[in-house]
Amino acid sequence: MRRHFSGVPHMVLFHKSGITQIQPPPFSPADVIMKGLRLGLSILFLGFLAVSVITCAGDLALNGIVISPDNPSTPVGTTLQFIATAYYNDQTNGDITTQVTWSSSNTSVATINSSGLATAVAVGTTTITADSSMSTSISGGNSDTTTLTVTSAALLSISIIPANSTIPLGTTQQFTASGTYSDGTNYDITTQVSWSSSDPSVATVGDSGLATAVAAGTAIVTATFESISGNAAVTIPSN
Repeated sequence: MRRHFSGVPHMVLFHKSGITQIQPPPFSPADVIMKGLRLGLSILFLGFLAVSVITCAGDLALNGIVISPDNPSTPVGTTLQFIATAYYNDQTNGDITTQVTWSSSNTSVATINSSGLATAVAVGTTTITADSSMSTSISGGNSDTTTLTVTSAALLSISIIPANSTIPLGTTQQFTASGTYSDGTNYDITTQVSWSSSDPSVATVGDSGLATAVAAGTAIVTATFESISGNAAVTIPSN
């Protein structure tokens, strides 16, 4: 016996050998077409997403370059390493110091090599530029500049002459101080340093570097300019 359920289209009830069975309706051609369209659209959508992901990954571009240190200064004769950091449109960043093109606007003040190392040549200022050939997401984002100021040569060390001396009790010894600077030059800075003796009971030393033997023993004479100092030893033998 077959019976249709009210309100359920195409659902048929069969009685067979005392067993009730429900047979689902067969798919119509229209149903098959619709299901095929849905499946096809789903595949197309997934393919679009995959292509979008690959495209986004391949469109990495610069938002900008930043040079560090920013507006530094360094004495004549010294070197200074610059670093170029790239900031990308995917919110990441990286060191591209060796991938950019470096230049100095005034090579008579400072030069810079391909790895970003600048050499201070003369007192003055120059503009340091880092340029990248990468595509950018904003105008001008593939370069940055900073100003390098080169100052007068800095004192690197002090040498006292003579470095070791022996003088009789009651006599004097003139010491001189020679300063070595960052540009490779040396100057007499005897009257510019501060003089001191480690043991004034053995030997004293005046403002001009003149030491006087007071008693037998050994004293260390020191010449200091700012944070740089040099030492020498003076020995007074016993009679």
